Amino acid sequence: GETIYVTGTVGDAAAGLDGLLHGRPVKPLVDRFARPPARVGYGRRLRGVASAAIDLSDGLYGDLKKLAYASGVGADIDVAKLPVSDALRENYAPERILSLALGGGDDYELLFTSAHAPPEAGSTKVTAIGSVTEGPDVLLRRGNEVLPYDDTGYRHFQ
Repeated sequence: GETIYVTGTVGDAAAGLDGLLHGRPVKPLVDRFARPPARVGYGRRLRGVASAAIDLSDGLYGDLKKLAYASGVGADIDVAKLPVSDALRENYAPERILSLALGGGDDYELLFTSAHAPPEAGSTKVTAIGSVTEGPDVLLRRGNEVLPYDDTGYRHFQ
C-alpha cells in the first residue's frame, strides 16, 4: 500500500543517446545523458522516510523490478503519471516516450517507496507514480488497461 515515487523526469538520458546515435541530437536530452543529475542530497533526506530506494541507472521498469523483488513485493504503476520532460514530449511519439521512460537507463533519478509524504525537494520534482502491492508482479496500467511489458533493463556483462 505504500506509494512509489520518482524524482525528476525519466527517459531523457536514453533519448539523448538515441538522438546522438541517429543524428538528431536535442540539447536538453543530450545534456541529461552527458551530465545526469546526482540526487545524493535528496537521497540523504529520504532516510527515515523511504522504506526502499534505488537509482534509475538501468531503466525505471527494470530497476523497479529489482527493488520489488528484493523487498518481496509487487508494484502497480500508472504510466500516465510518469514524469517526462517537455523536450522528450516534443521530440518523440507517445509510444516511443513510454519505451524510453520505462526502459531507458542513465537517468540517475531516485525511485523510492514510502508510507509518508516525501520531503520537499527544492526545484526537483517528486512524482507519485503508483503503489506497492502484495503480489510479485510489476503491473503497468493506462487507466483500467493493464499494459503488456517486459524489460529487465540494462544487462551488464553481455
